[in-house]
Amino acid sequence: PLSFRTVQDVKRLMSVVLNTAIGCGYITENVNDGVKLRRPANEVTKKKDIYTKEEMAIILKHVKGTDVELLIMLAYDSAMRRGELCGLKFSDFCMEEGYVNVSRNVTQGIDSECVVTSPKTKNSVRKIYLSAETMELVKKAHLEYKKQKLQTKVNLVKAFIQNEENIKGIKKIFRSIKKILKRLLPKKIKGHVMFGVNDPCTTGQALGVLAMFYPYYGKSLVIEPDFTNQALVADVYLKGYIQIVTLCIIAIKLIIDANFRKLIKNFKRLREEDKNGRK
Repeated sequence: PLSFRTVQDVKRLMSVVLNTAIGCGYITENVNDGVKLRRPANEVTKKKDIYTKEEMAIILKHVKGTDVELLIMLAYDSAMRRGELCGLKFSDFCMEEGYVNVSRNVTQGIDSECVVTSPKTKNSVRKIYLSAETMELVKKAHLEYKKQKLQTKVNLVKAFIQNEENIKGIKKIFRSIKKILKRLLPKKIKGHVMFGVNDPCTTGQALGVLAMFYPYYGKSLVIEPDFTNQALVADVYLKGYIQIVTLCIIAIKLIIDANFRKLIKNFKRLREEDKNGRK
């Protein structure tokens, strides 16, 4: 004889078929709606087959240090369903409080695709506290995940920079920036600047940095440090001009350049790969 559970499934299937027939106009009533099922009094409830503590100890001993250790520990510690385990993300774990939020379920759809849904019931959305041992495994796995994620990003950027097409595009950008700066920078600069901070050591360090650019301003600009007071006094004269048309021409040439367009295309592809990696 069929079990009560099987009879329930058959009734549900018949209800779907009959409701579809009503929608198509073949029948006007679902006779299955009036059928009430009762569980037989003498039916023996099937006992669930679960692992004993001794058996779990053997399993945990053999999976220790393997890739499935965390998954087995989570299943044993939380008693989550298989789909709930597959739906977990690191963001679901509260590392400080030691619990996990169960809020999604993964099922197998058409063509064996994974489908993310809500848990079976409202009560299935819950908070489960985990043992310290399991949380340590979660933290370790999370750290390893972040390392792999960072390494993947570094590899993507490295491959992007070393690509010959991208190198040509980057060189084109620098040449265009150089031309724009050449048009923007003043043609003539003359004046006197006195600066200082409360700390003579900091003033000296700043003066050392400015000295690196002395060949560019030394003949026309005098910079005087004040090692005793905090001050910034400037009397500077600038002369130059900006041609908007010239800047537009440089920008247009950059935009229509084939190497620059390839660079933008590859950059978008890089962002897409990085986005897929984060998922």
